Parts: sequence; structure tokens; C-alpha cells
Amino acid sequence: MKTSILFLLFALGSFVHAQDKEASSVQEVIIEMFQKVFSEFNADKIQDYFTTDFEFFKDGEIFNSEETVVLIENLGMQYEEEAKNGRILDRKNDFNFLNTIVEENSAFIYYRNSAEFTLDGTIIAQIEWLESAYLIWENQQWKIRFLHSTQIKNNEINR
Repeated sequence: MKTSILFLLFALGSFVHAQDKEASSVQEVIIEMFQKVFSEFNADKIQDYFTTDFEFFKDGEIFNSEETVVLIENLGMQYEEEAKNGRILDRKNDFNFLNTIVEENSAFIYYRNSAEFTLDGTIIAQIEWLESAYLIWENQQWKIRFLHSTQIKNNEINR
């Protein structure tokens, strides 16, 4: 009986550990994507993190892959203009993952994303979003198929 209980506990522990590892790998994709794409404005990295039929819902607007590339390039140009004027504009993201569900070859995640924007080292804005994403396992990696982002105004969501 003791052996059966120990085996069951070991098997359950292994399963939970595997689930935690999968959830962590999905969360890492979100963190890396925001750094490479939205903080470094590298539109070329979109293909590394998103599926070709990716859709992005942002504050009531829908962007496909090509439109997301244009959005990132335009944001990057704003940062480049500041740099030409000798000013350093920077964005740092912080994530609070609320839930991550992994089922076979797909994952669903929702989280709070906070960004701090600085100009020459001085904080000029702090913005929060409530976001969710649907990812699929494609070519041995997680890729984002759908991203939904809603800006939180005046801390209206306190969860």
C-alpha cells in the first residue's frame, strides 16, 4: 500500500512539474516577444513569435500580421526620431501572469502587462493592459496565433 501511494504521489508530482514547465515556456514566449518586438521595435522578429495568420486585437482595432509589422515599424520610427535628437526613449515591461492553460498543442494565457516609458531616464508614462493570447505548438516552438490587449484606465481592474 505504501508503495502504491508513493508511486501515485511521484506520478502526480511529475505531472504537475511538466505542466508548470509548459506554462513557464508559454510565459517566456510572451516576455521575449514583448522585449524583442514591442520594446526593441524589431518587426523582423514577428515571424519568430507569431503564426502567419496571426491577429492582434488592440483597443477595439484588429491588426493582421502585415498591419502589425507596420504598427511596430511606425512605433520604432518615433523612437528613432527621439534618438536623432539625442534623446533616449525606453520601454520596460513587467508581467503578472494570472492563468496559463496548456492542452496538448495549444495554450491560452491571460495576464496584466505594465510598461514604464522613460525619456532620458525620467519616467514619462506608466501604462497597464489586460491581455490574453492563444498560442499553438508549431515547428517545435510556441507561436502566438491571437493576442488581445486592452488598456486599463485608472486601475479599473483590481484583481
